[in-house]
Amino acid sequence: MSDDVVTELATFAFPFNKNVALKNVAQDTGVNWLRITIREGRRFTIMDLDPYSAAEFGAHLTAWAQEKQD
Repeated sequence: MSDDVVTELATFAFPFNKNVALKNVAQDTGVNWLRITIREGRRFTIMDLDPYSAAEFGAHLTAWAQEKQD
């Protein structure tokens, strides 16, 4: 059994009663994941992203936000 170390990075309260938490999950093998947990009432959605997927996802979020703020 793996002893993952989970560290909370940030939490957000988004529109439509959505609460989002970002956590780093460090495995004993040295691998790190970004865990995104979205809570909508009693429903949870959990995504684990590797650093490359997180960077690509973040770049698309940033590009969209910058385009819509102009």
